[in-house]
Amino acid sequence: MIEQGYLSIRSVVDSSLMVVAADPVLMPSFAVLLAELPGNTTGFTELSKNVTDFFAFNAGSANHIYEGMSMHDTHNPTDNPRMTGLATNAQMDAFIADVVTGAQQNAVPDAIIAQFGALMESLRTTIVQG
Repeated sequence: MIEQGYLSIRSVVDSSLMVVAADPVLMPSFAVLLAELPGNTTGFTELSKNVTDFFAFNAGSANHIYEGMSMHDTHNPTDNPRMTGLATNAQMDAFIADVVTGAQQNAVPDAIIAQFGALMESLRTTIVQG
């Protein structure tokens, strides 16, 4: 994959998270995070950093390592109390579409969007547990 600058990836992630936060299909999954906003952005900042590290690492960045929870544990409310339920295929579809929208808002080339789409799709069986 083509390595992108960390700040560029962070901008795409932050844009995508704003799209996700407004998506009625995904809002219930982010109830804990959304309840903290606007007064406390700690959870959003942590989520943004983790997702950015994940994408930067998978884009081949030598400077960033994803050290967060496994994708299975991250999306399982038993292991991650910030999750309000198990992810469904419909939610995974919505999440991928929202990330594409966030990437398009940042003028990410379609070829790179397709690479990250393939990465996210490869995680479907790990993330979707409901």
